[in-house]
Amino acid sequence: MRATKRPFLLALMSAIAVAELRDAPTGALIARVIDHRRDPDSVWLELTTNVENVAAARREAARWAGILIQQLDAAHRLDGKG
Repeated sequence: MRATKRPFLLALMSAIAVAELRDAPTGALIARVIDHRRDPDSVWLELTTNVENVAAARREAARWAGILIQQLDAAHRLDGKG
């Protein structure tokens, strides 16, 4: 009988997002934001699968996208366009 191989990772989930705002005509860097965050659902070292890792990455991407939308909306309001 063959043993079934299942890929697992021993991990404490964390993610780093880096976003840059650049001037379109010149490419000059205007601002850079770096966010390092641990997955709040992963407080211990644990065995995880690729499916769980992808789901955690998608949650973080959605959170970062929501923050970006809120900040862009706030910038539009300050500019009198929103």
